[in-house]
Amino acid sequence: KVANEVHQYTDSYVKALLMHRDALLDRIDQLREAKERNLRMHRVQLEAILADFSTACDFTSKALQDGSDVELLMVKPVVMKRLQELNHMKYNVKPKEDDFMKFYPKQPAGMCNGFEVFGGISAKSVDPGKSTAKGEGLHVARQGQEAEFAVTLRDRDGEQWRRGGDDMKIDIIEKNKN
Repeated sequence: KVANEVHQYTDSYVKALLMHRDALLDRIDQLREAKERNLRMHRVQLEAILADFSTACDFTSKALQDGSDVELLMVKPVVMKRLQELNHMKYNVKPKEDDFMKFYPKQPAGMCNGFEVFGGISAKSVDPGKSTAKGEGLHVARQGQEAEFAVTLRDRDGEQWRRGGDDMKIDIIEKNKN
């Protein structure tokens, strides 16, 4: 009877772990598909901007090549306005997506089939340029001596990093060093 209970318990536990594994693998697929979709959309946007630039440049070149002085004077305001608009257009060549994906095995993942399971997937990474450090230790720190300060990590969207336990390497460099 006890052996039967052990088999039932472990079989149920293994089933829960397999269900959680499948859910994690589905999450990876969802994240990958979302990243691919965002990259395709970014590419389409860049291609549209390139087409705008090409059309404006082609029109301007053709007008300069083939247009009479009177025609050039007539289209000059329109061409100048369009070229200025294109010149001041804001666009981001660098995509917001990257290939970052990480598995956090110790992250509590809730209950699955009556058992607590662990492990989560994250597609966001810390952006050092958007992270900050504060505290008295930054102002009184001396090389070779311990100093305390708080680091607030943020992702590329500026959102505060809510997960702990990541390894960090921090270099403190004096701002006003001459």
